[in-house]
Amino acid sequence: MSTSSNVKRKLSVLLIAPALLLAFTACASSPGGSSPSAGGPSPRATSASDWRVAFAGCMRDQGIDIPDPGTGGNSGTSIDSSNQDALLAAAKKCQAQLGPMPALSQAEQDAQNAQLQKAMLAAAKCLRDNGVDVADPKPGETLKVPDTAPQDIRQKCGADGAQGATTSLGG
Repeated sequence: MSTSSNVKRKLSVLLIAPALLLAFTACASSPGGSSPSAGGPSPRATSASDWRVAFAGCMRDQGIDIPDPGTGGNSGTSIDSSNQDALLAAAKKCQAQLGPMPALSQAEQDAQNAQLQKAMLAAAKCLRDNGVDVADPKPGETLKVPDTAPQDIRQKCGADGAQGATTSLGG
């Protein structure tokens, strides 16, 4: 079913990518410690949006097929996380080159929260369409999937790790 695969892709990007990015920004070296590239140190992004675009480009340079972050809600492309060692190594290298991600602006936080809310509502609908009784999460709430929900339906709807996902990412 294309609707559930779209939901799964959106949740995978919204749940995996920010976690990956935050994991490496937390381990950042000192602000001046960029790695040299062919033309000298990598320029520092001045916004979280610019940093994410630069990070995606760097990941592609490292052989990881990752899309540029979407605008206007166009972020429903999945990241192949089958080789997590390569994914993490590339992310670490790119984070070292780019430095820590700048803090999200309020507008970026609001847009990210709106995208996650939309994806969680779609996952809740998919779960209900497949016989799992779940309520729509309100903004700031967790998508609560019953422990009794079959794993195949959780996967189909992209709600595998939904218990820890909230619609308030920015603070």
